[in-house]
Amino acid sequence: MTLETIPKDLRGLRACLVCSLIKSFEQFEYEGCDNCDEFLRMKNNRDHVYDCTSSNFDG
Repeated sequence: MTLETIPKDLRGLRACLVCSLIKSFEQFEYEGCDNCDEFLRMKNNRDHVYDCTSSNFDG
């Protein structure tokens, strides 16, 4: 994980429903999930980001 993948703002973060990785919506859309993208295919797919992430999480 590089510094570019660390969210800069705490608002609007989402969690991957499979591995619980937390990123911004835009990061999931542009980079996908670092752990699960080979089967979730969120990268460049806005609908999959909505379907495979949650905005409600405790952390």
